[in-house]
Amino acid sequence: MSVDTLEGEKGLRGKIADFLALEPHILGLFAAIFLITLGEQMWGEFFALYFEALGGTVLALGVFKSVSDTLDALLQLPGGMLSDKWGRLNAGISFVLFGIGGYFIYAVAPSWEVLFLGLIMV
Repeated sequence: MSVDTLEGEKGLRGKIADFLALEPHILGLFAAIFLITLGEQMWGEFFALYFEALGGTVLALGVFKSVSDTLDALLQLPGGMLSDKWGRLNAGISFVLFGIGGYFIYAVAPSWEVLFLGLIMV
């Protein structure tokens, strides 16, 4: 059997997997990111109460959320560039671990000001 024959025998599922680069380590990383995002969305509704409990004001919360959205938009391009430089797997693992560090800071923050440090990491 030649390589051409093997490639010709790929079914639709194989072609889709190749197109989407669905390799086992990428799927594992996707699962980790999915679970982190799911967890973030579950507590996100209570973040304003947590922010207030740490002494933050409504104005400070507005600034926090604005900075969050701005960082989310601005960090897309550098993240893609690092992914190209380091490779998808290494960049993905690095970004996930860095984000987990940010969530840890959220969890142990003694005041609302410290949440901004976690925001930079998330």
